[in-house]
Amino acid sequence: MNPKLFVGDFVLLLVFISQGMETHNSDSSFLEILVPFLISMLIMVPLFYKIGFLKVDNKAEYVKSLRIWVSTISIGVLIRFVMNMAFEPLFLFVIICYSLTTSGIIRAAHSRF
Repeated sequence: MNPKLFVGDFVLLLVFISQGMETHNSDSSFLEILVPFLISMLIMVPLFYKIGFLKVDNKAEYVKSLRIWVSTISIGVLIRFVMNMAFEPLFLFVIICYSLTTSGIIRAAHSRF
């Protein structure tokens, strides 16, 4: 996993949360929305590292890092659903599409520069 790409993905998650809060006039705080994704990162990243799927280095490994990031986002969304006792499939679809698109853009830019 390239730390620069991971930081870029994380920043775009923060942007997504900010945009969603503003667009939907959320009653939840920024931190309340972010916590499930942080929990997911604390679970998924060490798990992927332990099983050998993830190595922290400067190699790009675009497909592998996308799998890790989408897994982390998906688990974070499921944790959020459990915490809120509400399941919204459209939100899951939107955040995964957003993550794939923005992560893809980050990786395309990284491969060119």
